[in-house]
Amino acid sequence: MITVGVAVAAVLALTAGEPLPTPASIEPARVERTPLPVPGPPPTAAELVELSERIFADRAEWATDPALVYFSYPDDETGSVEVAVGEPEVAEELPRMIRLRSGAVATIRVVLDGGPPIGEGGTAAAP
Repeated sequence: MITVGVAVAAVLALTAGEPLPTPASIEPARVERTPLPVPGPPPTAAELVELSERIFADRAEWATDPALVYFSYPDDETGSVEVAVGEPEVAEELPRMIRLRSGAVATIRVVLDGGPPIGEGGTAAAP
């Protein structure tokens, strides 16, 4: 038992004087967000128009400041509705995907826009 203790003490004495190797710096890999494919049929242009109109009409229910919701725009090429807001916090309660009655899933894209608010009729509001 004494010989084991002497051997451990000798190893500790030998390694105590050696500096620890410094790890190489690690650069984090760039990760780009890519939407996952959504199962189901794509939404039709008519469904996207209806959804866009409903999102804009109901902005008082989901927006923290409805005056900062400028417009919503259906994009049938991507199967999404673009919602332009003045600040990102305005649309925190808005879901990023909505399943429609047909079973199709529409993506909601929130974009920052400094443009004029759009009136109820879809025209720019007077300054």
